[in-house]
Amino acid sequence: MITVFIDTSVILSACISKIGASALILGYCKKNKIKGYISKYVLSEIKRNAVQKLDELGKQRLNFYILQSNLDIVDNLSLEEIQICQKVINSKDAPVLAAAIKNKTDYLITYNTKDFLLPIVKDFAKPLTILTPRKFTILIK
Repeated sequence: MITVFIDTSVILSACISKIGASALILGYCKKNKIKGYISKYVLSEIKRNAVQKLDELGKQRLNFYILQSNLDIVDNLSLEEIQICQKVINSKDAPVLAAAIKNKTDYLITYNTKDFLLPIVKDFAKPLTILTPRKFTILIK
């Protein structure tokens, strides 16, 4: 089964629009077509950002996605694992990259192309593939 680590931006996007690629990916997770992972760090980012970025309907969708999408919540990253990732990506994104690598997911799905799609990050993360939600949905169709 394909495994994906889902970044904060993807979940927030799905909460804003239930017809986009992000919502489609979470739907695949719910139907067990792919296996989705998030971390406690991603959950804390979602909670911080939801207040500013989501209206009431978006917050309801967020609760639905967290409860119904069959996402495994992973963590237990060491400081050393995060620091290693900080050498190739900014510190705010290092825990996301470290969790995706540690859990040996096939893909890291994110809208943060500015940081995650840098050649140094993509090379460092191999065999993990980093894609936007749209590119991932095109790939697996």
